[in-house]
Amino acid sequence: MRKSKLEFMELMASGAYYALQREDDRNLEDISIRREDGVAEEIYNFPYRINQMPAYVFEEFIEEGILEQDGTDELGGKIFRVTDKGREKALRAA
Repeated sequence: MRKSKLEFMELMASGAYYALQREDDRNLEDISIRREDGVAEEIYNFPYRINQMPAYVFEEFIEEGILEQDGTDELGGKIFRVTDKGREKALRAA
């Protein structure tokens, strides 16, 4: 099943997830979605890999101020979390 931009927005706005861009991923080919509590979960978005956000959705979220960088992980990857603006936008869209 393919997820829409709105579904990704609602997922991120829940506060239970964050997006991770690997340090060596300059072309945004592997934006993964991770749970804040570290629990393993599989988010399916055919034809992309499990737990992967499409680059175009990620870029739009950055441009629209829905996601912003909020630190790095232990391997140097960039962590992106939803902003207050993103939460408000998701609530209006729901």
